[in-house]
Amino acid sequence: MDAVRQFLRVIFYLLMVGLLLLVGAVVGTIAADAVFGPRATDVSNVSYSGADGTELVAYLNIPPNAEILPAVILLPNHWGLNSQTIRLANLLSEAGYVVIAPDLFRGASSGVLTRALLLSGTTAEAQVMQDVQSAYDYLTGLDVVQADSVGILGLGYGGGMAVRFAAEQPGIGATVAAYGDVPTRPDLLAELNGPVLGVFGELDLFVTPDQAERFKAALETADMPHEVVIYDALGHDFLTFPQITVEGALAGQVWQRVVRFFDQNLS
Repeated sequence: MDAVRQFLRVIFYLLMVGLLLLVGAVVGTIAADAVFGPRATDVSNVSYSGADGTELVAYLNIPPNAEILPAVILLPNHWGLNSQTIRLANLLSEAGYVVIAPDLFRGASSGVLTRALLLSGTTAEAQVMQDVQSAYDYLTGLDVVQADSVGILGLGYGGGMAVRFAAEQPGIGATVAAYGDVPTRPDLLAELNGPVLGVFGELDLFVTPDQAERFKAALETADMPHEVVIYDALGHDFLTFPQITVEGALAGQVWQRVVRFFDQNLS
């Protein structure tokens, strides 16, 4: 019996040591990313004041030789404002839109999933909504922007925020949620002021097809014009480079669908 107790004690200690090492590794990775990892200011090119006086940053792309153009607000995934977001903003701008991609985490971004989830999970939604409103105000104040023709595109974390913001801001005329944690309350979705496109992946482990179906059902209940598409061969975070630029790739076809949606609904 003593030998059994001793064996179990050793197993317990080994498990505890393993757990402590794992926690230490995770904390160390998060800390290293916070100190040495990417920041939104690395890729931003404009700044403006937030509602509370905080200086906010964003990336802005205005097509060359633009006169008056429709515009799109591009909300990043939980990684924050990074080079992937900038490349998407540039690609969308090439289609004829003024595009602003605001920083959602007030300077922070991440290249590590654990910290990215921590950022998105601990940043107050009210603050994000307030900061997106500041980006909207800055964007619609530009002489080159057709202020009554503004859409919003959100990726992942930003997809859910895009729908929530569009429900609060009547100036948003078209909304695209890409694999986002979207709201499924018909009363909230009924506040939207224009059509919705939702694109999701059947293989997504974060935002499941069931949630996408509930989003679709809620939009139908709210009598809101919509397209909700679940792609069999896609998972999460599929609107990224280089996938969307590979000829014939499904992710590229989804991107073209997004651009067509804005072309059809933003004059």
